[in-house]
Amino acid sequence: MISNREYIELFITRSLEESVDNLMLSDKNFLVPKDKIHEYVGKVLSIPYIEYIDYIRHNIGSVNDDQLTQSSSFSACTTDMCKALEWQGNPGMHFVDIGQLFPQYVKVKNDAAYRKYGENQIKTSTQLGLTFEYYGCWYLTCVGYIYNELEEQHQKSLLARTILRTPLYQHIMIGLLEKDVDLTDYMQSLSDSTKGRRSGSILRMINLCLDECRKDGISYHNLFIPKYSATEKKLVMAIQEGYNGSVQTLELDFSHKPTPNRQSQADTRMLNPKVILYSVYDDKDVRILIHNMMELYEGTTIMNIVAECQKEFHQRYFGMEPNDWRHLICDYVRKVTERPNLQEEEVFRYVMAI
Repeated sequence: MISNREYIELFITRSLEESVDNLMLSDKNFLVPKDKIHEYVGKVLSIPYIEYIDYIRHNIGSVNDDQLTQSSSFSACTTDMCKALEWQGNPGMHFVDIGQLFPQYVKVKNDAAYRKYGENQIKTSTQLGLTFEYYGCWYLTCVGYIYNELEEQHQKSLLARTILRTPLYQHIMIGLLEKDVDLTDYMQSLSDSTKGRRSGSILRMINLCLDECRKDGISYHNLFIPKYSATEKKLVMAIQEGYNGSVQTLELDFSHKPTPNRQSQADTRMLNPKVILYSVYDDKDVRILIHNMMELYEGTTIMNIVAECQKEFHQRYFGMEPNDWRHLICDYVRKVTERPNLQEEEVFRYVMAI
């Protein structure tokens, strides 16, 4: 009988998954054996998370800049990506084609913008184990085919394990179990503004792993996250506190908390902890996302827009509760559409006159 360690090795190296993916590539009429993949994922999830961490501790890879995640909408990298590629028939797609699957998220409608968006999302999907690249084309993996059939908690637990295949996250997670970790230590080649932009995407991946740690009672240390202050033109640091076994939700704290590995950076300033968006007009990115969604051909609802804004900007405005987003967007949408009685679940479409 195969041991847990042997099974973990199959999973981390993608050996079994690649054998199925290769069959998909060699035969376009190949039917993915979903029942077998469900059994495989069930076994993967049955193995305690700490055993995966113990495995990578002794089989750790090398970090490079290509592993620094950059993505916009997490759903576009996961549920929506799996739906879109399967609906297309999983033919193998290039970056531009992939970007065009998500017009609601692309601000400028040209090939360069579609290419960049498609590249960022599909590469993140690959880090999550849902897609793979073959000679410049990108495909849904066998796991990607069944991802949307999993319960939400199982999806999160699976991603917490697939993320551990990437050496960057191997190093960060092993580090967090032993000491405080500063994300900037892994971003030395990037400019300060790029560090700030990338940190949200990287943090989102790490937090999937930390959620699993807390679920399984695995303690970890503090995480320092860089944010870029455009007004001061410098990095400012946030701290996400560690976990010692007590009930806790993940929150960034921008108040100064001296620790040994930060004392040498006495000039670091903390952001205003009151990170709340008071008006849609104050953030161009939020406004663009709202208008892109309102212009969807099939229409949308206020609550759909609220959900997307929460997913996209929760790190930027982490002080906002769900009702804060709902009231903010309700007021804005009803004002610009001149429909004060528009219901939150009512499907509508609005295109601004040029």
